[in-house]
Amino acid sequence: MDKVFNKYLKRHGIEGLVSDYSAGHVGLSVVIPAYREKETLLRLLKSLQACDKPQGGVEVWVVVNYSEKDDLVVKQEQEALWQQTVDFAREGENSWLKIIPLKAFDLRSRDFGAGMARKIGMDQVAYYAFQAHDPNRVIVSLDADCMVGSNYFTELERWFDNKAHKGCTIRFEHPVEGDDFSESVYDAITEYELHLRYYLQALRETGFPYAYHTVGSCFAVRTEQYVRAGGMPRKHAGEDFYLLQKVIPMGGFGEVNTTCVIPSPRPSDRVPFGTGPVVQEAINNGCAYKTFNPQAFIDLKAFFDGYEKLFGISEADYDAFILSLSGRVRSFLVNSGFWGELENLNNNCASQSSFNRRFFNVFNAFKVVKYLNYVHHQFIEKREVYDAALDWLERKGIDTAELFETKDILKVYRELEIQGLHP
Repeated sequence: MDKVFNKYLKRHGIEGLVSDYSAGHVGLSVVIPAYREKETLLRLLKSLQACDKPQGGVEVWVVVNYSEKDDLVVKQEQEALWQQTVDFAREGENSWLKIIPLKAFDLRSRDFGAGMARKIGMDQVAYYAFQAHDPNRVIVSLDADCMVGSNYFTELERWFDNKAHKGCTIRFEHPVEGDDFSESVYDAITEYELHLRYYLQALRETGFPYAYHTVGSCFAVRTEQYVRAGGMPRKHAGEDFYLLQKVIPMGGFGEVNTTCVIPSPRPSDRVPFGTGPVVQEAINNGCAYKTFNPQAFIDLKAFFDGYEKLFGISEADYDAFILSLSGRVRSFLVNSGFWGELENLNNNCASQSSFNRRFFNVFNAFKVVKYLNYVHHQFIEKREVYDAALDWLERKGIDTAELFETKDILKVYRELEIQGLHP
């Protein structure tokens, strides 16, 4: 294990940034990027301090960052935020929770974003876990504009007390009403969260084994798995998706639905995609959110139901097999060159069980997204999320007679996840 850590730290040139670092017994290390978050960061830190005390210690790494291209006003604002965080940590530190502010100033603009900030903090956790010979230390990803349930730490600790558990997503619920935002913001986030939950349930119904939420503020992973996955990518957006698609197939991954993160529904244009831009676009355009057509998942399920037949298959038999699929799936497989990938997979699998384990590393979450984009561009139209999500519930035999509002449908989907009810 030391070799894996040592190789990762050397490859990325990671050194410790805290001269007086003293870990004690650390169970959970929370990493929070903080860029222009003066209105939210201290509120979150107070929320974390007020949580129920876990058995082990907690570190909170706050990565206060700005880009080399930020103007002087932003830089001064961030430097002030860093000092406020230092002062808060000094005044409010308790016996089990330690706040560690990190300066990440003048970052290269081509790398600048939440991914880079998360990487800086998570790499520090990896560095000090290596020093302590503690590969089981847990990295928790959180955002500065969130709040958390009072049992946040205790439930995460309980999950990771099981050594077989290597990572997890954490239940989230955006606020969908209140006085902090306009009604249009709450309407937009309701539709977007419903899209996320509908997508998860529909994808799970296809038989895809690695279907989990990938929300940057709502996951945790052991340091060993973080390092084995190559660390957090330096991406402007979607960094959580890329990391988790490497971590989830390692096994030991699940959901913690017994606590909750409350992300902000605020609109934003900081990143090219994600919650903030979706909300902003909905407000600008005033239109309902469009999601993937249920038929795309029905078609994909028919393909996944028969994937085991593809082990050792000849090209002629493969051509016959895909003729049994919908024209939409067949067109994607042909035009994406899937036969070549399948042939390579078969050349490297000596048994059916080996093939089965590795098939979804080839037809992975990235390929699922490519398939969905392809069929909606070429063949079928997206649906308003209200209609698509309602259709899915009806096909599952769930009574929808009293579901008149999008919020009502979202409540049902939330409850399905809390109960762990999957197709």
